[in-house]
Amino acid sequence: MAQNPDNKVSLGCGTLILIAVIVAIFSGGNKTRDLSSEVSNLRDQVRALESQVRIAAHDARDTEKETEELKKTVATLNQTVLSLRESINGQTQLIRELKVEAEKAPAKPLPPVEKE
Repeated sequence: MAQNPDNKVSLGCGTLILIAVIVAIFSGGNKTRDLSSEVSNLRDQVRALESQVRIAAHDARDTEKETEELKKTVATLNQTVLSLRESINGQTQLIRELKVEAEKAPAKPLPPVEKE
């Protein structure tokens, strides 16, 4: 069977057209642009989240420092409260001792208060 040179060209063009159609179907032209746009949006969102994480980490460090300062203040206040308790206990004991001494001593009349 003899081949006609015209058939080769027609067959070549048809093949090229078929290849172009297949490429168009599977390349997803608009889908690629949509995906590219979505990836770009996701990158922007990741950058925004990274920024928020940095800010939150900075705030956490500040809160940690404030907490440490508050712990020191609480410790100082606890020491002050203990000192006051000891002082009150000492004064209470002194009052008890004075009451005992006052009960032992004879009652003396108080001197009159002078009026000015």
